[in-house]
Amino acid sequence: MRQIRHRGYAISVAEVDAGVFGIAAPVFSPDGKVIGSISNVRPVSRLDKAKWTQEGRLLTETAKRISERIAAVVGKRTLSK
Repeated sequence: MRQIRHRGYAISVAEVDAGVFGIAAPVFSPDGKVIGSISNVRPVSRLDKAKWTQEGRLLTETAKRISERIAAVVGKRTLSK
C-alpha cells in the first residue's frame, strides 16, 4: 500500500483474473476521501511493461482533474445555498 500511495496508482498483473492486467488511480472528494477510481484493463498479452510509468502518470493526472472538477461543482453548490 505504501508504494501505491507513493506513486499514486495501483497495478494488478493477473492478481484477480489470470491473463488480465489492470492499472488504476483514485478519484478524491473535496475532503480527501477516495470516492472512485479510473482504470485501464486489458489482456496481459497486450502488456507493455515499459509504458507502466507513463500510463500511471496519465491516469493519475486524469483522476486529479476529475477530482478538481468534482470539488468545483461541490463548491458551487455550497456557495449557492
